[in-house]
Amino acid sequence: MVRKDEFSLIKAELNENFKDQFLVVLSNINSVHIKQREKPEIKEKLEEKDSIRESIKTLRKNLNSLLKRLNLNEYELLETKVDKDKRAEFVAKDLHELITHLLEEIDFFANRFTELNNYISQGIIELENLRTLKASYTYLEKLNFSKDKIDDLKQFKFRVFTTFSKNFTNLQNLLDFSEFPNFYEVFEIPDDRIGFYILYPKDKEEEFRGRIRLIHSEEVPILKKYLTNEGINFSRINKEIKFIENLVSRYRKEQNRITSDNLAKIVGINEIVQNIEEYNWVEQQFERSSSNRLILKFFVPISKKEEILQILFKTFKDNIIFETFDISKKQPIYETSISKTKKIDKKKKKGELKEKYISVDEEIEEHEEKEDLREKAPTIMKNFFLVKPFETITKMYGTPNYSEIDPTPIIAITFPILFGLMFGDIGHGVILIISGILGAILLRKRSKDVVNLCWIIFFCGWAAIFVGFLYGEFFGMHEIEIFGNVIWHLKPISIASIALLVIQFLGYIVIIGGILVIIGVLIIAIKRRLGKRFIGLGVCMALFSLIMYLLNLQGIFDLRIFNITLFNPLNNIMNVFTFAVYIGVFHINLGWFIQFLNYWKQHRKYLAFSDSFIKILLLTGGTVLIFGYGFAIYTWFADPYPILLVLIPGILLLISKPFGKLFKISYLQNESFGGLLGEGSIEAFDTALSIMSNVASYIRLLALALAHIALLYSINAMSALIEGESIGVEIVNFIGAIFGNLVVILLEGLLVFINALRLHFYEFFFKFYRGAGIEYFPFYLDNDYSIINFRGEIDKDIIIEEIEKEIDTKSVKEEINKAKKYILKKFQ
Repeated sequence: MVRKDEFSLIKAELNENFKDQFLVVLSNINSVHIKQREKPEIKEKLEEKDSIRESIKTLRKNLNSLLKRLNLNEYELLETKVDKDKRAEFVAKDLHELITHLLEEIDFFANRFTELNNYISQGIIELENLRTLKASYTYLEKLNFSKDKIDDLKQFKFRVFTTFSKNFTNLQNLLDFSEFPNFYEVFEIPDDRIGFYILYPKDKEEEFRGRIRLIHSEEVPILKKYLTNEGINFSRINKEIKFIENLVSRYRKEQNRITSDNLAKIVGINEIVQNIEEYNWVEQQFERSSSNRLILKFFVPISKKEEILQILFKTFKDNIIFETFDISKKQPIYETSISKTKKIDKKKKKGELKEKYISVDEEIEEHEEKEDLREKAPTIMKNFFLVKPFETITKMYGTPNYSEIDPTPIIAITFPILFGLMFGDIGHGVILIISGILGAILLRKRSKDVVNLCWIIFFCGWAAIFVGFLYGEFFGMHEIEIFGNVIWHLKPISIASIALLVIQFLGYIVIIGGILVIIGVLIIAIKRRLGKRFIGLGVCMALFSLIMYLLNLQGIFDLRIFNITLFNPLNNIMNVFTFAVYIGVFHINLGWFIQFLNYWKQHRKYLAFSDSFIKILLLTGGTVLIFGYGFAIYTWFADPYPILLVLIPGILLLISKPFGKLFKISYLQNESFGGLLGEGSIEAFDTALSIMSNVASYIRLLALALAHIALLYSINAMSALIEGESIGVEIVNFIGAIFGNLVVILLEGLLVFINALRLHFYEFFFKFYRGAGIEYFPFYLDNDYSIINFRGEIDKDIIIEEIEKEIDTKSVKEEINKAKKYILKKFQ
């Protein structure tokens, strides 16, 4: 049965003239993950790609400049709605022609806007000058200023200037009469500026120029067109201001019209540029097989392989050749590269596409190199919707390998539990739940990871509530109190009582397991794989629960090691310490168990037992030895010799790999006995040391839990310092409690979250998880606002052209002969 998360590698070979059209078709399929090419291009090809890359950079730079001029941001572009039939369409022969076309379009809009902006800038400058002129003339009108009075000045010069208000003191010093004979008067104008007019002798012109430069002033021209014999012509000034205002307004309206009328096209260009950047990367993954033939390798889901091949073959017919490789997660599969290209026969017969596959086991010439395709195949992370938010944490470490178990479902359980153990408080858990829900609603338009983080906080809140009942903590108190009314006194709950409660339900699980077996038998006739899973799950549940239930009835497994209570951790430090160690042992063993499953899944069963299983025995045996017999070393060597719980797994870990070579284990045959023995010795020593440091890391569960509770006790104690029964005291206490709890939740919550991540990344993932996979990203060119059409054409060689000319000549001669016969027959 084909799994939905397994892939096939398709190797497509086609004429290079169909390259652009081929990529557009792959984009429309939206299920193709391009395989990154490993070997670099030849030098000439690299130079060609560099020129295209530079053209794309120029295109992006010009587009960003245009969008800035149009005052369009990314959010406005994404919010634009365009009908499908109004999308901008771009037709080109190849990528280079498309880039050239886009640059021309962008330059057209940019030049038009630059021209309008220049007109607007000129208009604004003229408006400022006219308004300054009007403000100055308004003051000069009080002096009965006219054209005749200007003409009467023979020995003096009359000039008007404006400058900044901060230059007033300098102006007084520069125009001091004792140093420079003059008469001036200052008046106010808008925009933090002042104006002044001045009369000075004409023979002092050079001296005046030197002084006036020191205050950076601007002269207001005394234009005779605004002066009459009767006075100042304000009517003309107002008309000119009105005219320029209307002109600037018209230019701005024209800009808005161009933006609104061409918004769909501009948004389409922006989308095309984004597509080209993605397109350029994909184009570089082509490999050249001959002078005009290209090869592209890409992964597709096995479930969609036949459909995709049908689409490609229907589009390109005989112009394309395929090779396919189905990639199993359970065993290596290699892509064989040989010197002579093998072609795949494809014929469309009775609506079906027949393929000739190249098998891994097929005997071929020894001029080849092998690469396990599982290392390059992408990974699809498919998880239940409640588990899906925790994919964000998994991806922070790395995407699972194609053949690796996805740890996200495990993290969805262990991460909230570890968080809750360090942040156990019922009240704070409720706040985290509310915060998670509000965050997921309010931030739903933000990135997927932000929303996932909100839901992780939501689940961590539930874990904090559960552990809060174990600790007996509600905002740092041992009772649930609301508005002064005690609703519930929290009582100690032992871990053993919870475990016993679980044991009581194990009998029911036996029945559920039996039902699952029956369902599996019924389903197996329809879906063999699914039926087997039901049977396996049912049998495992039934056997495990039955064994545990019988052991409990016989008193063999009486849960004594769990007979501890975590109530009030500040007074039960040793109990919480012991429980933290148990949690660490379980968590580390869980990591090795997943490693065991990974080995088993990859058909490396000997390593599953000789590595993972033995390490589980070593850690579990060491835990039983320490907590069962303490540090009295003489008891370790007394009957029943508990030291063997550690000694036997240690020796097995030391010698298991050399024995694997004796047992002819295939993946150990290339190693020497000495190398395997040395590797086993180092691994045994390293495991013994790392176990102690790994388990010790889980003591942080105790440390942060105590810090959290101590901070809450401190806040409650500070609130109690303010005594009184008035409403004011109650309000102060209430505000203080809210502020203190918010500080604890934000500060302690961040520390706890980081430490929960650390325990998973360094103590848990390190045991089994590589996280070096490639996330599945289908190649897709957005087409919400634009359409790209590439014209695929095959170059005609000289022989084909000569044949076509010969055919054309023959057909023309035949037509001429027919015409002659018709004319002779008609007129004879």
